[in-house]
Amino acid sequence: MRNLRRWAVLSCLVLAVTLLLSSPVLAAGKEVIRFWHMLDIKDPGPRSEALRQIIATFEKKNPNIQVQVETIPWAQIDARLIQAAAGGKSPDVAVITSTLLAQDTRANTIIPLDEYVARWSERERNDFLVPLKHTTVDGKIMGLMMQVRVSLLYYREDYLKAKGLSVPKTWVELAEAGSKLTGNGMIGFAWGLDPRDRSSVLTEALLPMFWAVGEEMLDANGRATFNSPAGVKVYQFINDLVHKYKAMDESVASYTYDDVFQAVKSGTVAMAFLGNHRVIPARTAGNLGDKLKTAPMPGLTAEKPAPANVMPLTLAIGKDSEHREAAWKFIDHMLSHESRMIDAKLAGELSPRRSDYNDPWFNSGAAREMKMWADYAGAHGRVLAYPEKYFQLSEFWAQAAQEMVLKGISAQQALDEAAKKYNALVGR
Repeated sequence: MRNLRRWAVLSCLVLAVTLLLSSPVLAAGKEVIRFWHMLDIKDPGPRSEALRQIIATFEKKNPNIQVQVETIPWAQIDARLIQAAAGGKSPDVAVITSTLLAQDTRANTIIPLDEYVARWSERERNDFLVPLKHTTVDGKIMGLMMQVRVSLLYYREDYLKAKGLSVPKTWVELAEAGSKLTGNGMIGFAWGLDPRDRSSVLTEALLPMFWAVGEEMLDANGRATFNSPAGVKVYQFINDLVHKYKAMDESVASYTYDDVFQAVKSGTVAMAFLGNHRVIPARTAGNLGDKLKTAPMPGLTAEKPAPANVMPLTLAIGKDSEHREAAWKFIDHMLSHESRMIDAKLAGELSPRRSDYNDPWFNSGAAREMKMWADYAGAHGRVLAYPEKYFQLSEFWAQAAQEMVLKGISAQQALDEAAKKYNALVGR
């Protein structure tokens, strides 16, 4: 009996030691925080390299904390976050787009950050390029902007110069330049219309176009208004790019965001709408150097560009985090001047902090372009208050554009059908 008891005690001790050693927190003697990000930390690209350096700097300064990066595809992060939270396994820190902030707040996947932000000085709280109200939901700060992204016109300067063309500043100039650049395997301008990947390739540039003509998309009651004469003007322009100007061909109906990026990188597209975060990766991967340039999105007149669609990536703390102080320390580090400058210099990411642009580096040749992006966002920027069913709405917009371009239905008919679908979806 004594031997049996001794064996039982020994077994319990072995089990306890095994559990302790298998714990990622205790095995290394560190507090481990799980960090959900869209990037693969092992990727050799400049954006991943910047993230690796930022994390390495944090871990060096905080040797008792380890950051465990878990890669979640950006188009899946909201669904995965909701699933994880339902099972009590949401990450300590997650990067989510501003489009998801209201949805994730109401799904109870993330926690308010007000008590942490209160530790900052008033100057720090007011230092954001886009005010904190844009990451506030139901009166609480639910996320903090890590990067500011803005839709831009990408153009191949060498292609334009070869045709004697200037950088387009208006819609008509864009269409006419695209027409002259199209041919011999080259698409003059590419604006993808595919609904995959949340229709981002269409909608990120569609919003500034709507705003440029005064269309707000939804009324105060959440009912669709984008099938107004102003909205029809935007869709008619898309149709004209294909069928009137021949600036782009019907193949763009199946282009996703990555398809447009790959075409720009390979040089088979002369101009496109993409976010600033893809500029350096395109130049690096395509060995394009200064041949690839950017400009504000064209407006109705040359004097006024289209409003800048500002699309922040935000940092949030998951509701199930057991390491909230460590999570906040990591977020604070991610938003530090040191980290934002690493992101800017290596990956071309725009800092959300106004004060960062006082750094002398932004007066250098390579950084002047980024300063232009920040000035464009600051002077003309808008952040959409995304409705809860925004992704379904964006899908309806993409389907409408495809129907118009491929099947020849009118812009009015295409948008009327999209508005009907959306209003039925939201019960309006």
